[in-house]
Amino acid sequence: MAEGSDYIKIVYETGAAMGRPLPTHAPATLKRLVDAAHSHDKLAVFHVSTAAEARSAIDAGADGLMHMYQAGQTPDEAGERAADLLAAAKQAGIFVTPTLAVIETLHGLEGGAELAADARIAPFLDPDQRNSLGRDFGLPARPDAFQTLLENVLALYAAGVPILAGSDALNPGTAYGASLHRELELLVAAGLEPSAALRAATAAPADAFGLADRGRIAPGKKADVLLVRGDPSVDILATRDIVAIWKDGVYFERRRPDAAVPDRPVLQPGMLSDFEAATLATLPQLGWQPSTDAMMGGDSTVQLGVVADATGGTALRIDGEIGMGFPYPWAGAMIGLAAGQAMMQPVDARASRVLRFDARGRRSPRVWAPRRPLWFSMPTLNSGLP
Repeated sequence: MAEGSDYIKIVYETGAAMGRPLPTHAPATLKRLVDAAHSHDKLAVFHVSTAAEARSAIDAGADGLMHMYQAGQTPDEAGERAADLLAAAKQAGIFVTPTLAVIETLHGLEGGAELAADARIAPFLDPDQRNSLGRDFGLPARPDAFQTLLENVLALYAAGVPILAGSDALNPGTAYGASLHRELELLVAAGLEPSAALRAATAAPADAFGLADRGRIAPGKKADVLLVRGDPSVDILATRDIVAIWKDGVYFERRRPDAAVPDRPVLQPGMLSDFEAATLATLPQLGWQPSTDAMMGGDSTVQLGVVADATGGTALRIDGEIGMGFPYPWAGAMIGLAAGQAMMQPVDARASRVLRFDARGRRSPRVWAPRRPLWFSMPTLNSGLP
């Protein structure tokens, strides 16, 4: 509160959606968190993934749900839970932000790639946005399950539950700004009228979050205006055909990203590390750092070291334990390819088509890198140690 937060988002993730338990809040704790937020006149909104989590959040006094929940594992269970939640959500007066743009990617669908190919959107995407829209979670396609989820969104809307537009960028398959257009399209695909989808991105969030100075075109409001070619109240895709933008009444000149290659360090082909002269102290200078899910609240651990190998040379040693305190646990080593620069700096890797490394361990090592590695920051070498 002292830092100026406008609302409190509570992550309630039991792990049921991923098929394994995760440590999370007790139901009694949820209510205390909500009560604390309300005592400071702040909204309490919840990250949830399942119907059971959504019901617990509503019972705790949530003001809103961020993400559309999975209703159930079987048709009967899904129908029963959907009806129960519909009544509870309506009675509680909550709002729901489905974030369909990211959830369709979680269902193995390629809406992000379709958006990136739209001629009204593509010219204004920079390389990082295009890369993000082309990413996925590596999950199988489940169109039927996603359709059921869309039907549940429509049921909430038909019952009078306010639906808000949000994309949950920058997850795989999404990009800031651009994915909101996809979100509106998916809300209409769920059965909302185009005008209702437009309200979900304008007046509805202004009302839900108490932003009285915006969300509508009216005297005394912030002059944030998007002028489009066509009628988005008839065809929601018209929001993509932007003619002009005003922010706080000031005209915003929309520019296309420079088509030239950005000024980024060039990764020259050759040896990145052989560790022959390395010590524990010099590993960071070579770009190597430990990497675990601890940065995201997980409990995995890792230690790096430099040791003699079986051939008489020197090798990087990675010792760690992959815990279960995070949905996507990892423990390993990462290398920043932009030597001498800040971590996470991208490089121009077009001259290097392959990244090779020698490794051994008690389990097969794994390497992660983006699927479309024209630009990449840090391939993470996951040790896979038990």
